[in-house]
Amino acid sequence: MEEETERLLGLIQSQGAEKLREFLQLESSLEQWEDLGVQNEVASYRLHSPETGHAVLKGVGDIPESPETILALITDMSRKGEWDERFVEGRVVASLSERDRLSYQCFSAPSPISQQDFVYLALFRLLEDGSFVTLGFSVQSSLVPEVPGVVRGHIYLTGFLFRRLGPKLTRLTQVVHLDSKDSIPTNVSNQSEKEQTQSISCLRNCLAKKGSD
Repeated sequence: MEEETERLLGLIQSQGAEKLREFLQLESSLEQWEDLGVQNEVASYRLHSPETGHAVLKGVGDIPESPETILALITDMSRKGEWDERFVEGRVVASLSERDRLSYQCFSAPSPISQQDFVYLALFRLLEDGSFVTLGFSVQSSLVPEVPGVVRGHIYLTGFLFRRLGPKLTRLTQVVHLDSKDSIPTNVSNQSEKEQTQSISCLRNCLAKKGSD
């Protein structure tokens, strides 16, 4: 366990800064992005990645809550099912530092596609302007062996940027770049992309419901 923890910390040291730079570049850029339109007050975009052959998806929307409230919901694995209907299970496998951890998540998929899971390093970074980022990227780890019958996907990069617009208003930007590692029909893949860019809307609805309870 200790040896594996040291190895994972080394990966964060060697890759974390570059992954953050890549995320911020994707978050701020607009050139070459395909505009997918606005749905549920979330603007969605798609960018083809020649390096991976998979689409990078981006969603941007405002949520009438503080960044800290939204972050608490996103990072609470026990509540993820409240805003992601495909979520099956997940856990923090190992806390690697005050800001970083090794995590596992499993998701359902439309029949006849197998369930998919991901093992990834989850990082938290505070930016100079007071905004902050949560980001993740896949790693292999002896702490999380593959599950029979479940397809292990690969996260090139995923995360959220939280930008405070007011005491209770946050602009949330989500970036998703992954390979599900399964043979998904085109129509299912297109629907999945639309769902991924609607995470911001689902978070907004979940927090609004919680506030009215």
